[in-house]
Amino acid sequence: MPAALPDPAPTVRLQRRQPLGGVARSVLKKRMERHGKDMEALLAATLALEYDEVIANAARIADEPRLARPGPSTDTVNALFPEAFFGFQDALHDQAAKLVAAARRRDDAAVAEGFGHLAASCVGCHAVYLRMPGDTPSR
Repeated sequence: MPAALPDPAPTVRLQRRQPLGGVARSVLKKRMERHGKDMEALLAATLALEYDEVIANAARIADEPRLARPGPSTDTVNALFPEAFFGFQDALHDQAAKLVAAARRRDDAAVAEGFGHLAASCVGCHAVYLRMPGDTPSR
């Protein structure tokens, strides 16, 4: 009997779009470029069940230092990010770590599910912060 397919990725709950200022966007620019490259490589590795590549790419995301939630001071760069951003950041790191664990177990179904959950965390954040009304999508 074939292995059962994993449950589909959870529904992404889209929030109202929120603007990120220019400084916050510039802080994220290189990080998002790296994540984009890692996600492209992860997609290819996941489809080919290349576990070592899945582990390497997902671990880069999971192990990347996080932006710290701001303390009471409002004069830090991190204070420019709304609290919801940090929730998305936590989900990204948690899902990447789960994908690493699934690939280490060589669990095909969990790798597929893990990639889906990781991508869903990206899309949820992008839906809120990537483009603002009036922005022209880049192509």
